[in-house]
Amino acid sequence: MSKSRIALLVVAVSLVVVAVLVLKFQIGERGRMREKNSDEVNDILEALPVSTTSTNGITYKVDGLQTRLKNSRQAAEKLRANPAVFLPRVMEEVYAVERVEATNRAAAAKKTERLALAFEALGGEARPLLPKLKEEFDRGRSIGPCVAAFRYIGGTDCGLMLVSGLTNADQIIRHTCVSGLSAFATNREVALSAVPGLLSMLKDNSALSKVLASGLLGTFRIEHETVIPALIQVAEGDSDFIARISAIKAIGRFGTNGAAAKPPLEKIAIRDEKTQVRRIASVALRAVSGDISPDDIR
Repeated sequence: MSKSRIALLVVAVSLVVVAVLVLKFQIGERGRMREKNSDEVNDILEALPVSTTSTNGITYKVDGLQTRLKNSRQAAEKLRANPAVFLPRVMEEVYAVERVEATNRAAAAKKTERLALAFEALGGEARPLLPKLKEEFDRGRSIGPCVAAFRYIGGTDCGLMLVSGLTNADQIIRHTCVSGLSAFATNREVALSAVPGLLSMLKDNSALSKVLASGLLGTFRIEHETVIPALIQVAEGDSDFIARISAIKAIGRFGTNGAAAKPPLEKIAIRDEKTQVRRIASVALRAVSGDISPDDIR
């Protein structure tokens, strides 16, 4: 073999070796960056404040409150400053909720609350995760984080995803979706789409379903011709007085659009066995009569 060929071979081998070393270095760097980003996301999520209710009803312990709130603001700012870096790790945490929930519901609830705060901080910046979140939601997994994400990402598409959950066979999913839909009160398309599912929930055996559905219908205040009669049925005949109160409040929130409910409200205000029900019926009656603002219903 000539010296020139040997020299070329040596050069070629050297280039391959260098390329392999560079590739290994790059792979190592990417791995270290992933680990760094993962650790940083963990730190950020840990800094977001999870509510702790004390025996006296105060949401946060006074001791260290200012430091925790400052850390929380800084954590939220980091998420917003570089979402492209953190979004993949946030999605990993969403997946983790389903795995953790199987063995430790308390830990899953804590993760869910922190992820909700993370999505609140990210807002629309989290939209690139929407296809994966939708897939997870459609499979009935990690529902809490998905609903929080849809709520804070916003937009009609996210609202309609929550509407689809109102008719889910799983009661927990239905209830969670109602809580998320409260953020879409000004989105008429979403609200109109939600009404049939909410009316169906008013017929549910669960008192909580009726309470949640009534509350959201009273927030939307649309389709009164259909909604008010359904709410009257609950207000007049439900065995659970909390469900009756919720339906009456919702009627009052319609203001004069709920005028058709005046006769039944008058009867309830006199005849219901519960003082609380009679009282709120009297207030709602004033609202549908136009004597007070619907926003005064408490």
